[in-house]
Amino acid sequence: MARIVVTGALAVDVTGISVNKIVPGDSNIGRIGWTDGGVGRNIAENLYRLGADVLMVAPVGTDGFASVLKDNLSRLALPYRLIEKKDMATNCYLAVHDQDGSLVSGVNDFAAIEALVPDDFTALIDAYENAEVIVLDCNLPASVLEWFCQNYAHKRIFVDGVSRIKVRRILKLLDKIELLKVNRGEMESLLGRIVPDIPSGLSALMTFGLDKAVVTDGARSIHYNQDRNIFPILPLKPSHPISSIGAGDALMAGVTYGLSLGLDMTRSITYGLILAKATMEVNSAVNPELNRSILE
Repeated sequence: MARIVVTGALAVDVTGISVNKIVPGDSNIGRIGWTDGGVGRNIAENLYRLGADVLMVAPVGTDGFASVLKDNLSRLALPYRLIEKKDMATNCYLAVHDQDGSLVSGVNDFAAIEALVPDDFTALIDAYENAEVIVLDCNLPASVLEWFCQNYAHKRIFVDGVSRIKVRRILKLLDKIELLKVNRGEMESLLGRIVPDIPSGLSALMTFGLDKAVVTDGARSIHYNQDRNIFPILPLKPSHPISSIGAGDALMAGVTYGLSLGLDMTRSITYGLILAKATMEVNSAVNPELNRSILE
């Protein structure tokens, strides 16, 4: 089994879900809770629950939330290495969801991960050299993403775009990346223009030397490429949707898992869709009931 090292955000996810349709500018009755999260962490936990050989690397602050996150990782038994950023708060993400689970708005305070520099990873060089797949998320600073792509170009590098602003950090690195997952807005941000349709945008991305891409578009078809051919596939509808938080991370984890096993993109995308569906059926960023059998 391929060794996978996931490097990115570890955060506290605070989620509010409205009981009724959100009324902007007003106080909405709903449910509020918090859980462990962060794109990198969510991807790593999904992979771990599938039985993958995975290590998570992420920064934390030195506040109370950091201690809680460490304890939870230890109880989960997910292998991890943390980079402590002294006198900083732990990364935090606040999300507000409508009654159907769709995201209305989100705010992130990720100063701890923005403070990372390439030297922070010096002590972890052996871990990356022993990996076959390195998964990065674009919460990482541009200098760190460039360092990974330059120093580990001989590895399989998979990247999650994260947001329209942050995905631009990899604009000049696309030829070093085997797999990129983005949504339509992130794809257009990379291209610097609005595209008439996703297939034409995905084709344009390929001209930068990118090998494989997955492009989501809300509840509409997901597009991906198999070699130079582009295919659409519909997301799987959850039986009882609760929250969309973590669904994109689950999709990335499923595709990563499939590709790490040597499967093609079509089979790997199917794995991702199954994980995303399972995630939307729970009020947490990762479905705690997830295991390998769900893919069968």
